[in-house]
Amino acid sequence: MFLKIKNLEKKRLKNLSLFNFSTFYFVFIISIILLSSIYCYLSISKYGIADENFQIIFKKLQFDFGNLAHNFYYNNDFFQNRNGVDYYLFKSPFLPFLLVNIAKISNNIYFIFITKNLITYSILFFSLFFFLKKYNKNVILFALILILFLINPYNLHVGFNIFFEDNLLALLLPSLFLILNLDSDKKYFFSSLIIFVLYNTKSSMFFFSLFLPFLILFLEKKKIHIKIIPFYGLIFAISLWGLFGLEKTGKFPFAGKLITSNSEALNHVILNDKFLDYYPYKSVDLIPKDVSITQNLKSEWEIFDYYDKKNKDYLRNNITSYLLTFPEKIKFIFFNIYKDSLFPDDKGIYNNKIMISYLLNKIFFNLAILLLIMELYKMYKSKKILEHGKLDIYFLFFLIFTLFPHLIAWATAKHLVAIQQISMIYLCLKLSNKFKIFY
Repeated sequence: MFLKIKNLEKKRLKNLSLFNFSTFYFVFIISIILLSSIYCYLSISKYGIADENFQIIFKKLQFDFGNLAHNFYYNNDFFQNRNGVDYYLFKSPFLPFLLVNIAKISNNIYFIFITKNLITYSILFFSLFFFLKKYNKNVILFALILILFLINPYNLHVGFNIFFEDNLLALLLPSLFLILNLDSDKKYFFSSLIIFVLYNTKSSMFFFSLFLPFLILFLEKKKIHIKIIPFYGLIFAISLWGLFGLEKTGKFPFAGKLITSNSEALNHVILNDKFLDYYPYKSVDLIPKDVSITQNLKSEWEIFDYYDKKNKDYLRNNITSYLLTFPEKIKFIFFNIYKDSLFPDDKGIYNNKIMISYLLNKIFFNLAILLLIMELYKMYKSKKILEHGKLDIYFLFFLIFTLFPHLIAWATAKHLVAIQQISMIYLCLKLSNKFKIFY
């Protein structure tokens, strides 16, 4: 029998029966399955990523994953050829690894979309449940936050797609934030797993993954052999990707050389004199680029070094131009509510309309930051930041280390969904505590 609505307000998560919990989860996963199916159908219609038998066509995947995933699925070899050069380190490995391994169970496009989304959204579901259970919250707050994750169309677009890495970050980063604020020793193991995945999902997660274990070591009060568990995930991630790169290319990928596409992307976009003529409302893919390489370069590292040298020369001679991009990037991150990164329509018009999804995200995001500042100041005055401010310190860390890479490079709306959804969780919890709402 379904939960009685009139009893929900007083129902604590810690008192929720197994049947009622299972009912909640069942309704949630049915929602994910239905929404994923609709999104998959729309993706097939728009991008043609499946054949007439609904089998995925890997080469139709966007953002330079197509040939990589195709080779990995059909030839069991993780590389792609670009302009006659074999690239092994052009993209981070986890997203194609996940998609290909799901496809090896069934290459039905609906199965791939639904399975991937059931994994990521289930991680969020259980993380949120145990987080709110720790704070002795009631069922309504739990349901409200889940609903907030499912009613924002743009956030769903980012979370449901299989084309870019941010679909994983949009769910794994909020889940990690929730897990870090649990009391159980198991959180160190799960944090280690997610750090491993984040490191291998996107190069922008490098500094986040590198420094988070040190923050955990500093903040947490458990014994040292428990607190160092997140380092295992980090070390394993660095070693696995690094040794793969060493074997295939002769070099160990790390830091700014974590993937070999970084220097080319920077050169073609942010270190381009035309950047501000396009960013943020026109797609940066439209920026005129000098793609000619005068030298006879035969490996991905030679090409990386070629663009890396050009980037250093550009910064040496145009540092002022580069610094002048920061105000536009900051304005976009905190205040933009217009559709960004557009290609022109058939008439050459860029329809940068106001996005309600963006507006909602910006409200949560900025209110959460204001509240964080107030909370940190209050605890600083009482000298109890480390004693009572662990949630706030973790949120501050997530803010700094998810936004920093996009200030150095550039941000689009999809890059911000993860931290905006974390902001939503933070704000809901703090307001619930302050005003005794759904307490």
